Amino acid sequence: MRILTLILGVFIGVLANQALANKQINCIADAVYHESRGEPIKCQYKVANVIINRVNHERWNNTACGVVYEKGQFSWVSRKLKVKNTDSYKIALKIAKDVYTKSVHDTTHKSTYFTRGVRFKNTVQVDSCGSHKFYRLKNETNKL
Repeated sequence: MRILTLILGVFIGVLANQALANKQINCIADAVYHESRGEPIKCQYKVANVIINRVNHERWNNTACGVVYEKGQFSWVSRKLKVKNTDSYKIALKIAKDVYTKSVHDTTHKSTYFTRGVRFKNTVQVDSCGSHKFYRLKNETNKL
């Protein structure tokens, strides 16, 4: 009976970890979809990598959902925009999974910001792709 209980406990733990991973992947996909759909795929990967770079940085929340849904970070969150193009969202999900599982290399030079508009204070531009520009904090070395 103890072995069965142990096996069941491990199985439940695996399911819980998978559910948590899926939730984080969905949060990244939400950001990729709303921030960069219509951009070249390589640019969408860069947007997803910024989310992961923030997760790995001491300044931001340590979960993708925490980063994406932090108040004031992304305008689409406060406007409560919904997914309207399921094909674009499927692409965003694949990108999010690839980045979350580290199946792809980060090509953003460890950027923690991106914009299509005005540059952020105390940052330096380190990359661009499509209509997005990617930034890191000034004077920041390899903290990620």
